[in-house]
Amino acid sequence: MRQIPTGAGIVTSLFAATKTEITWRSVSVGDDSPQIDFGDGSLLIYSHLYALPDGIRVEPYPSDRIEVWDWSGTNIRTESQGSEKRADSVQRRIIETLLADADAYDLIFDDDGSGEIADVVTLRVTEGLVQVTLHHCKFSSADTPGARVKDLYEVCGQAQKSARWRDRPNRMFTHMLRREKLRLDKGQSSRFEHGNAAFLKRLKASWQDYRYEFDVRIIQPGLSRAAITEEGLHLLAGVETYLLETRAMKLRVLGSA
Repeated sequence: MRQIPTGAGIVTSLFAATKTEITWRSVSVGDDSPQIDFGDGSLLIYSHLYALPDGIRVEPYPSDRIEVWDWSGTNIRTESQGSEKRADSVQRRIIETLLADADAYDLIFDDDGSGEIADVVTLRVTEGLVQVTLHHCKFSSADTPGARVKDLYEVCGQAQKSARWRDRPNRMFTHMLRREKLRLDKGQSSRFEHGNAAFLKRLKASWQDYRYEFDVRIIQPGLSRAAITEEGLHLLAGVETYLLETRAMKLRVLGSA
């Protein structure tokens, strides 16, 4: 891979190699440089290489830590609720679960869409501390849960990429307020499922007065805990290692039996 600065951003040239040929592809990526996961658990994100120390091997993610949910009433092949709040979507199921325990949160925000922080963002503010949870949902590519690693790759990449918001909570608040305004300007429903823009504006105005704790949840109903392969467990382990080592962010994984 090589990166070439241009006036419009960065053009990244990627190559695909086979035994007989090397093919170069140029992709304009701007701020969304690709992430490369290496077999030993190391990661290349933007221009930063997160390499494991010599002799260290990431152990597979323990399968018994995958939390099994009953997805009855949910179309596991439908990810987003949309502005119409589709009741049978994976995202709506998560939001309804969070709303059932709304006292635990000061804000529940639907940030689904291009450029999102996460599909759902929750905030809880206590004495001098803001706890942020980033929920990343992914639909299933089949009608029943299984061990399809391809179902995991995208949501794992989203989880890793969202870790950057840990370094810039003020920009996260600005992003959320802007996204809400754009939604309302289109005459669509609010992104606030619990809480409101006034609360977020007050928090943004005093954001430097708080400490921040971030954690991540991967929600993949197409993932079967019983069927997941070692490849899938290594993929989850790589995500967890990256989040913990670079941002001290904990990971939870929600799937199916």
